[in-house]
Formats: sequence, C-alpha cells, structure tokens
Amino acid sequence: MEERNKNSKNTACGEDTLLRVLALSVVLLAAAVGCVALLSQQPPGAGLPEPVAERLHRRYASFFPNWEATLDEKREFVRRYSQNGEYGYNGQIDHFVLDELPRMRDQVYLDYTGAGVYQDSQLRGAMAELLTRLYGNAHSRNPSALRTEREMEAARDMVLRHFHTTRKEYSVIFTSGTTGALKLLGESFPWTNASKFVYLRQNHNSVLGIREIALDQGAEFVAIPESEMNDETCNVFIGGDPCAPASHRRSVILTNFPETTYNLFAFPAEDNFAGVKYPLEWVNMFKQRRRGEDGTGVWLTLLDAAAFVPCNDLDLTKYPAHFVTVSFYKMFGYPTGIGALLVRNDVTDIMQKTFFGGGTVVLSACDTHFCLLQQRPCTRFEDGTPSFLSIAELKYGFGKLETLGMDNISRHVSALTQYLYDEMFNMRHSNGRPVFSIYGKHHLHDPSVQGSIVNFNAMDADGQYIGYSKVQDRTAAAGFHLRTGCNCNPGACFDYLSVSSADVQKYSLEKTSCSDDMDLADGKPLGGVRVSLGYLSSFEDVAALLGFLRREFAK
Repeated sequence: MEERNKNSKNTACGEDTLLRVLALSVVLLAAAVGCVALLSQQPPGAGLPEPVAERLHRRYASFFPNWEATLDEKREFVRRYSQNGEYGYNGQIDHFVLDELPRMRDQVYLDYTGAGVYQDSQLRGAMAELLTRLYGNAHSRNPSALRTEREMEAARDMVLRHFHTTRKEYSVIFTSGTTGALKLLGESFPWTNASKFVYLRQNHNSVLGIREIALDQGAEFVAIPESEMNDETCNVFIGGDPCAPASHRRSVILTNFPETTYNLFAFPAEDNFAGVKYPLEWVNMFKQRRRGEDGTGVWLTLLDAAAFVPCNDLDLTKYPAHFVTVSFYKMFGYPTGIGALLVRNDVTDIMQKTFFGGGTVVLSACDTHFCLLQQRPCTRFEDGTPSFLSIAELKYGFGKLETLGMDNISRHVSALTQYLYDEMFNMRHSNGRPVFSIYGKHHLHDPSVQGSIVNFNAMDADGQYIGYSKVQDRTAAAGFHLRTGCNCNPGACFDYLSVSSADVQKYSLEKTSCSDDMDLADGKPLGGVRVSLGYLSSFEDVAALLGFLRREFAK
C-alpha cells in the first residue's frame, strides 16, 4: 500500500511537471511567433511588410478614412516618442493586435485601469489545462485536492517573485480582489481608541471605506493632500504633535487597550483617476520612525498597488510596505474575481480575526466558545474554499508579463501616454481656445510621476464644459471603450474639479452613481472622461481616438 501511494504521488508530480512545461511552451511559442514574424517592423516606408500593413488596415478600417495619412503619423510618432525603441516590443505589438485580440475588430479598448485584457493564447492555455487536469477542494486530502494545494502554493511563490520578495518576508492571502483585500485588512487591523487612520486624499473609495471600521473601534481618521505629505507631516503624526491636521472621531469610544497602539497610513502607488504616481519612498519614511516616549504608537503602511502594477514594476525589497493590495484581472485580464493581500510576516501576528470559516480552523466546538485557528496567515484568513481554478490559471497571465518584461511594458505605455497627452493638449478650436481640460502631472513629462491615464473634460468653443455623459455616449457609439465619472476616487476627482465637501452633500440629493447622467452642476463638471492605456495598447488605438476627438469636438 505504501509503495502504491508513493507511485501515485510520483505520478501526480510528474503530471504537474509536464503541465508546467506545456504551459511554458504555450507562452514561449506565442512570443516566438511574434518575434519571428514581426521582428523590428515599422510602418510602410520604414520597413513594415505589406501583408501586416494590410491586416492592420482591415483591423482599424472603420476608424481611419485616410490610411496613408495614418501611416505618416505613425512614422512621426516613432521618430518623436520611440527613438530608443520604447514603443512596440520590437514589433510584437502588431502580432498581439492582429493575432491575440481578434475579438476587438472595430473596437478600441481604452479602459485598462478598469480591467486588463487577456490574450487569446493566454485563454487557450488556461482552457487546455482545465480540460485535461482534475482539481479538487484543497481542504480535502485526495489526489485532485493535493494537486490544487500544489498549484496554490506555486501561485503564492509566483506572486512573490513578481514583486521581488520571498516567503521569508511576506505572506500572500488570496482574496476576491483589491476591495476584498482592503476590507479584510480593515476588519483585522488592531484598532483602538488611540489609533489613527491617515490616508492620502487621492485614495480609492475602497481605501476610504476602511475608516468606517476604524471609527467603529474608536479610532480617528485624517485625510491629507499630497502637497502636505512630507517629512515634517510624518513627524507631526508620529510625534503626537497637537498641531496635527484636523481629525475625525465618533463620539462613542468602543475600545481601549493598554498595549501598543497601531496606526495605519494608506496611499496609492498610482491613483486611478488621473494616473498620478506617488513616492514609494513614503513607505520607508514611515518605516524608519517608531514610537518615542511621547509618540503616538507604531505606524504601519498600506500600499494600494492596483492601478500601478499592471504597467510598472513593484519591488517590495526596496519599498517593503506592511500591507499591499492587488487585483490580478487588472494586470492581465483573466481570471477575474481573484486578488491578494500581501502582508509582511513581521506584522501578521497583530492581525485580529473574529469570523472564522471553512479551511481556517484546526479544531472548533459547537457547544462551547472554543476555536483553534490555522497558524499560517494565508490559511488563517482565507475563509471558505478559495477560487482555486482561477488561482491555477494565474500563471498564464504572469507568463505574458514576464515574457515582455515590466520595464519594457512601462516604456511602451509611457510613449503612448505622452503622445496622447501632447496631441490633446495642443488641440484647439478655430478661435484658439483649448478643446480639453486635462488632469494629472503630464506637463512634467516624467513617467516616474505620471502613469498611463489621461483624464479630461471636453469644452466647446466658448469655453463651456461638455458633460462627460455626452462624451461617453458619442465615443461608445463609435466603438471606443472609456470610463467616465469620478472613478470611485472622490478625493482626486473633486480636488481637480474644485468641488467642495458641501457641494458633494448638496449634489448627493440628485446623483445616483459617480458616472450617472448628472455630469454638470453650476457650470462645473462632476467627473471626467478617463482614457487608460495598457500593455496591449497600440499606436492605432490612440490615433483612432485622437482622430475621433478632432472630428467630434474641435470646432
């Protein structure tokens, strides 16, 4: 019997090894096809083979009435923005557009911050695995369950490698996404009536939502603008300075523990409204300060990396935030419904747990108040059965990013973003008035502070704003996929649009969502139009949008 079990395990391990080889082969074959067929290709007049040019023309035929003029524009784009080969992954972008995204014919997808896009070969690899492998619930101990367990552990290691760290430093807790990870952190953080929750104003609503949990436990919160985020402000908070910015607290104080007080500072690596990148060095600024004799307690950092990691390399060795949240579908489109909370191992013990579910328990009693929880953070906080099939398919998405390299992705997307901004900024009505009001830090021409989002509002020839819902309707009818509204980021949105907190409460009596049809009030926009680029965006995507905007809005 023992020999039979041993042989069974060896067979299962051999199957897993074979599958990983096959999966890697799918990724490498797709890359090889692109390299061989399209290496160092440029538009016609710069070396692009005619068959590829014809296929691109057919792919974008509905967007370009004058294809030859478009090719001239592409040559000029390459000359100005890709002098060192920043754009296109040495010609592979044309392969991706033509062979990996056939479902997008007559469509231009520009909502990568909302959701990434999967390649066809990525999906084929995942489906081939599901058709040939049997996975079971990892809470069981049968062969299919053990295979699931191995896949989940391999996925944790893959996530850690991607962010340049190891199990020695971090634990990976799988969640439903970034919002699920933030909710888990809010519920498990050891809030007391002496705790402070300080966050950058430009955070997503899902970060702001943590304050409700903190307030319930008697803690206070402070929202600070980027302009006030510096060493002095950090010292004010950590030193307990009475001149600290105004904070908010509920009148009822629920908890008061004499032990160490823990505080949380939260900021996004990149905000999802305008795409501004914030200094990752803030992580180390708080890390280097601990409680003094008159201090406020220990400060921990939360880095919301959801909008940053699809196009940028995050190195947790250099910037070891205590908590990091990500959504994998934003990185590579598929699978959805899966994200992670990365927790530094030196703070896992302070995380509190109230509810317990299947898989997190070693032993529990039904008639007495007794429950022994799993000791590993990943199993202690992953209540219920994880989305194990989705977790098994993450390797196909990570494989796509790793084949190209995150630095190459950043350079590619930055070239396109700068081109889009420059063209929109210079677009004028016949009377010389600008067509667009654009938000963010594009004017600095620095990809270290500005990400791959161009958020704007359109204006008519008299300088009056055109409601974002009208722009949404017209672009959607033409085949463009954009995002409008405040993008669940009230701090960034309303700061750019000069909408006060009093205005927000007044307009809330009429608005039903952040992207509804109530897009103007008192002559001011209540949201914007967001164009967000990703690693599969192409020159043709951006040029198609620019052409449409000129025809529709420049009068």
